[in-house]
Amino acid sequence: MLIAGSLGAHAIDVPKVTTKKSGLLVGIQKGLFTGIEIGFERQWKQIKLVKPKTLAFSGTGEYLLGSNSVGFKAGPWVKMGRTDFTYGAYGVAASDFKTTKVGIAPAIGIKLLGFHGQVSYNFMPNSKDFEYNKLNLSLRYYISKSRKFKVKK
Repeated sequence: MLIAGSLGAHAIDVPKVTTKKSGLLVGIQKGLFTGIEIGFERQWKQIKLVKPKTLAFSGTGEYLLGSNSVGFKAGPWVKMGRTDFTYGAYGVAASDFKTTKVGIAPAIGIKLLGFHGQVSYNFMPNSKDFEYNKLNLSLRYYISKSRKFKVKK
């Protein structure tokens, strides 16, 4: 950054500040069936005034009450700028204790005040008779356990 003053132009180096956070996720899921989620998330975030970026990786286990099925999702999501919209994709493994299916789940969401609401669709091949939330809405709350700051000059 360049600052012009009465004594001439002076360059000021603005340090780059980033944080690395990790913690617990707890949430609920609603689709055809209602479920609970619990998991872990790691976030890397730039701290700056214009267009900050957040990259995160999360893994959650879920239990769907009405279908008596369990699942696991893991994958990254990203938030660009100050719009609070998130975009992500997850790998999915699900079981009804008879069969197991795997697939992918693209997701879009919004993150605000520790809450992360996401809509995702689980693409799992050969799963017509499999009772699991294909399209679902999840609301998760992030509880930070550790936070580290890094400053680069």
